[in-house]
Amino acid sequence: MRKTSTTNNALLDTANKSIGEATNINDITSDLMNTKEAANYLGVALSTLTHYRKLDVGPAYIKMRFLVRYRKSDIDAWLNAQISSKK
Repeated sequence: MRKTSTTNNALLDTANKSIGEATNINDITSDLMNTKEAANYLGVALSTLTHYRKLDVGPAYIKMRFLVRYRKSDIDAWLNAQISSKK
């Protein structure tokens, strides 16, 4: 009987690890913005951000088939890279 209890505990541990991994995935995807949200965050028109993407001069983005997503951290890094040292 004790063997079954050990097996059940191992199954629960595996299930909890899977749930933990799914939570991490949700944490990652919650940081993603669509193009409209990213444009609003940057304070530019949607068409401007789309133009930046086509010219490959804007923030890094993720393309999943037809979906385009931006990570806030990538937008912030791109903004920091735009700081000019000229006065």
